[in-house]
Amino acid sequence: MNIKKGNTILPVIAGVLIILVIILMIIYFSLDGSENVNKKNNNSNADTSKNTTETSAGKDETTTKVDDENEVEEVKKIDESKDKVYEKEISVNDRTYKAPVINYTTKAATRINSEIENKYIDAIKNGNYIVYSYYMYVGMISLILDYNYSSGANAYEVYNINSDTGKQMTNEDLCEKLKISSGDFLNKAKDAYKSTFEELYKDIDKNSNSYTKSLEATLKSADDAINAPMYINLEGQFAIYAKITSATSGLEEYHLVEFK
Repeated sequence: MNIKKGNTILPVIAGVLIILVIILMIIYFSLDGSENVNKKNNNSNADTSKNTTETSAGKDETTTKVDDENEVEEVKKIDESKDKVYEKEISVNDRTYKAPVINYTTKAATRINSEIENKYIDAIKNGNYIVYSYYMYVGMISLILDYNYSSGANAYEVYNINSDTGKQMTNEDLCEKLKISSGDFLNKAKDAYKSTFEELYKDIDKNSNSYTKSLEATLKSADDAINAPMYINLEGQFAIYAKITSATSGLEEYHLVEFK
């Protein structure tokens, strides 16, 4: 039998072509599948980002807003070369006066410094004046403003600042600092108001109508002692500018009451 050798080449070529086609198809479907996976992952990421945004937005809408002054801030001095309280010159009616400045850059201190400057300016323009003093107890600064009016009357205002955070402290914060409950504070305040009144008017007849009414008014004022101007003195005592009703004039007068 005679076999033509040339005819055996065609099946080989055909087989090679089939194999190449199969390889190309495998590569194609492999790449297409990879693209689909990538598209799916990208869509998944986009959806997740969207959900996160929606969740954050919803949280912002429902969360109670906190006063900016309660945010944690870095405590820095306005002027590193100066004490925690220093004086600033202000000009009013072509005259120069000195007002206190709390040497912190926090929002609370900035607000207080602005308030104090405006109060000095208003007082001077109205023919009054303010005298300031300050105390430093552990972890806090107390700045006291003594308003002296042209009428002869006076009033007090106290700013208490946490020297570690630069935030303003409330009178309740002072109670917490001295570890005393609101109930104990009120009871001790009443005792201190009463003893101060009795010492001031020890020469007045205790059975007189003026003495009795003035004492009653003083004790009524003591009921609101938690809202009175106060600070903690160097001995770690409450120092309150208490309204004591005079047993002679019947008018309210400020007296410094101290207790612990």
